[in-house]
Amino acid sequence: MLRRQTLFERGVTWAVITAMITIIAALWVGMVAGGIIPDPLGQAARGYTLTGYLLGFTVIVVGTLTFAYSLRKRGLQESIVGRGSMMSWLWAHVALGLIAINLSVLHAGFGVISYPVSSGKILFWTFAFLTLSGIVWRTVYAVVPKRAAARIGNYSAEAMSDRIVELTTEIEKVAAGRSAAFRQLVDWLGAAPHTDQELHYAVAQGQLPPDEQQAIFEVKVLADSRRRAEERIIHQKRYTRRQQLWRWIHVPLALSIVPLLFVHVLGATRAVTRLLPIGSQGMLFSSFAPSGDCRSCHRAVYDQWKHSMHAHAMRSPVMIAQSNQVAKEVLADVDGPDPKLICVNCHGPVGIALTKREQALLPLDGGNDDQDDLVNEGVGCVVCHQYNGAPSDRGSAGLTPFQKKYEHVGNTYFGPFDDPVGNAAHKSERGAIYDDPTRLCVACHNVVFDKNEDQRFDKGPDLVLQETTKEYDEYRENGGGATCLDCHMPYDKRSRAAESADLVFEQDAEAPKRKTRDHSFVAVDYPLDVPPEKDPQRLKRGALLRSAATLRLSSVGNVLTATIKNTGCGHNLPTGLAFARQMWLEIQAFDGSGRVIFSSGALAKNTDDLCDDGSMSDVFRGFMEGCTQTDRNLVNFQLKLVDVIDTKRDNAGTELRNEDGERIVIAAPNARESVLQRLTGGAVARRRPLDNALFTPMKPGEERAFNYILPFNAFRVEARLLFRSFGPYFLRAIAAGQPKSEKPRLAPLVKNLQIDEMARAEIRLR
Repeated sequence: MLRRQTLFERGVTWAVITAMITIIAALWVGMVAGGIIPDPLGQAARGYTLTGYLLGFTVIVVGTLTFAYSLRKRGLQESIVGRGSMMSWLWAHVALGLIAINLSVLHAGFGVISYPVSSGKILFWTFAFLTLSGIVWRTVYAVVPKRAAARIGNYSAEAMSDRIVELTTEIEKVAAGRSAAFRQLVDWLGAAPHTDQELHYAVAQGQLPPDEQQAIFEVKVLADSRRRAEERIIHQKRYTRRQQLWRWIHVPLALSIVPLLFVHVLGATRAVTRLLPIGSQGMLFSSFAPSGDCRSCHRAVYDQWKHSMHAHAMRSPVMIAQSNQVAKEVLADVDGPDPKLICVNCHGPVGIALTKREQALLPLDGGNDDQDDLVNEGVGCVVCHQYNGAPSDRGSAGLTPFQKKYEHVGNTYFGPFDDPVGNAAHKSERGAIYDDPTRLCVACHNVVFDKNEDQRFDKGPDLVLQETTKEYDEYRENGGGATCLDCHMPYDKRSRAAESADLVFEQDAEAPKRKTRDHSFVAVDYPLDVPPEKDPQRLKRGALLRSAATLRLSSVGNVLTATIKNTGCGHNLPTGLAFARQMWLEIQAFDGSGRVIFSSGALAKNTDDLCDDGSMSDVFRGFMEGCTQTDRNLVNFQLKLVDVIDTKRDNAGTELRNEDGERIVIAAPNARESVLQRLTGGAVARRRPLDNALFTPMKPGEERAFNYILPFNAFRVEARLLFRSFGPYFLRAIAAGQPKSEKPRLAPLVKNLQIDEMARAEIRLR
């Protein structure tokens, strides 16, 4: 009588347990992903959430318990822990494996079906095949023995071998003392199967005596029985191999799970990156990815960015030539990374962090072509979206301390949205800095260096390269309402931040409608190695410059007054490296016949220089083209970079201050104009030879008026406010300092300089 199966010896019991655990876990994950249950680490069906971590830990525990079945078969039979039948343990082994694989699906969430190959996917699919092989093995053991029973009986090869020996002995007994013909027939029967008819014929031919004729048929029965036993052993081995085949697949896969799990946990937790400081992990363990990796999901953003100066920040011909000369001629003997890296820390913060340079010559060497692209990328996606600081210290820009605020221990990207959608590429979080995104700009658009280490940043004693963020703060304090993003990153027409992401495979679900911004970062600069006609941002840049200022003309007699007003900027005009920018007035007066009778600031071609008295010195005269004499009427808002500065003092030697309470910076005696920023140098205001007017940058809302004395026969005047990002002589002087081996060559690119019209006006004098 068969023993009745217990509850846990039944497969249906374990199937119900497996289904219940899976359903409960799936409901929990669904509510977390749907926002019904809050998860402090992210609302997504992903492994990086708290739910994902707990499920991953549970998978490890449950997966470990499946190994108990092997222990039960060997070392736990007689122990208290090992109580229970082998059938119960086998079903538990199968069920625990299914529970583990189901929970691992919920742990990974949409990551299971996403495109990128990862250690987690390799581990999951190995685990899935391991589970499948176990199920197939269990199925084979349940089905094959029953089907094979009719053919092979049991699987005892030893019993069959004993039976063969017995039959051989019986045959030998029957053949003992028989004739030679009888023994010959015995051998004949043993060599191959034969029918009774064939044996009758052989007996007749062999002329066996009557007493042996009956005996030979007894031998045939024994020989056939022995042959069936031999065939059964062959079938036993064959079926055994079929069943054990899955063991040779299942067991090695089970053993491979351990190292794969270790690699996955190591990679998922970024353990190596966490243990090593930024810059010492090398490229392999770095969390920083090139911006090209983002294009699959953020195609519009990437296409906007790739034409921006952010994308060219480390590859700009001017940056390469000027930065390398400063590194060699100015900062070579300076101790420590600050201010050695003050330029490249902003132009390529990730590249400097990864290469750990303290003296950077461009382009950076990343070790191979792919890494060269990353370290020379400039201001890419990770520079803003993996920055996890709240920069309030204006002096940190361009210096090494601000680099420590990069989120380099994981692939978490920060943005402005409270409800980021899970995706296959990275974890998304709202960054505190996006409460006021303009704070991101301070990291590089307020560049100063505390030379005297008094914890202050003062013009004169300290190195002040640009103060755009400070200017913006003053604009806001005086009631200005625009932000940096309003002008340089206006809203665009997209409604999805990741508009090209494939749903489910790259993005877990459809994101809510967003207000997204243009990532062209349009400003006054452009890649000089791109011909003007191929510059995709030319129209946007022109529109931005036209919104910055207004120009108005008036006259009294033959005195013309041109009034410029900074109407559209949240900072000074010009700003940034104002010693390189040229914003000037082009004035042309015509007589009644349309002939030009007065001109100032008019150029024959884009590469001609303004005939500025301050630049037509002995230092740069050889680099200037299109000028024979000083334009005394020229209005050119371009600061002058000199190698040594001083501060203005009264007759008693007391330093004078301007209306903002700042020292007034002037050129030191015997100072010379320079194209390289020196630690002793700085930017000073130019003067107009005609009336000694100072060309300091115009503050937001500020208005300046300039007079021109025209010929009495002037009939009509046309005026334009023009802008050029560099003076041609400035670029030619930098190009002259390039070593012959340096690429790209700057001199041939001067022809690509563009002039933008900011405003125009016209007046009739009579």
